Amino acid sequence: MERVFKMIGIAIACIAAVLILAVGALAFMMKDMRAGASAAITDGVYCIKGARVNCYAVSAKTGFILVDAGDSLDAMKASLTALQIDPSRVASVFLTHSDGDHTAGLPLFPNARVYLSHEENDLVTGKKLRHLFFFSRTNHIPAPVYSLVSDGEVAVVGGTSVRAMSTPGHTPGSYSYLIDGKYLFTGDSVILIGGHMKAMGKPFTEDAALNERTVAALKTLTDVAVLGTAHTGYTTNWDSARR
Repeated sequence: MERVFKMIGIAIACIAAVLILAVGALAFMMKDMRAGASAAITDGVYCIKGARVNCYAVSAKTGFILVDAGDSLDAMKASLTALQIDPSRVASVFLTHSDGDHTAGLPLFPNARVYLSHEENDLVTGKKLRHLFFFSRTNHIPAPVYSLVSDGEVAVVGGTSVRAMSTPGHTPGSYSYLIDGKYLFTGDSVILIGGHMKAMGKPFTEDAALNERTVAALKTLTDVAVLGTAHTGYTTNWDSARR
């Protein structure tokens, strides 16, 4: 019996060591992921801080265009109030992908038309599963209806153009959005490290090699005035960011 207890003790110690190492490794990988504070970036363009992520708003003639909807209803409410953005005036929400930390705030915007990529919709319908860490699941969009967009499609909202761009890797259907040809919002496809564009790696990204190619392709864009990411804030220095 003493030997059995000893074996159990060793097993528990090994499991605890693995968990500690896993938590430490995760903390190291997330050390550069700090959402930016809520602020007006430039005239009519806003960074909105949720609990741990950023989404972005651009003012149009008929209301606001949002890219992503945040990870917390309470945090989003507080940030929108601070920025004097009325949720009822949000006309459109363009989702970069379907993970919950980008969709949780959708119930705040009852008048918004919600957009998601055709490819990403597979993770919502269950045609494909979202793989994260050791889990596989079907994602959920907390909106009664939403519209699907394709790569290269341009929507015009209140005279403002929103170009949908397929930027896969983080998820198979991840998209970025280029608004008025100069405001680029990438969700989790890009992180900023020391002001430079990088791909988000494993374990958060499903296809790290594909995401690297996505970032390389985005770097070829020109005349970008604002680059906004979900987990590492934004920059207005595009030339430096894409080096």
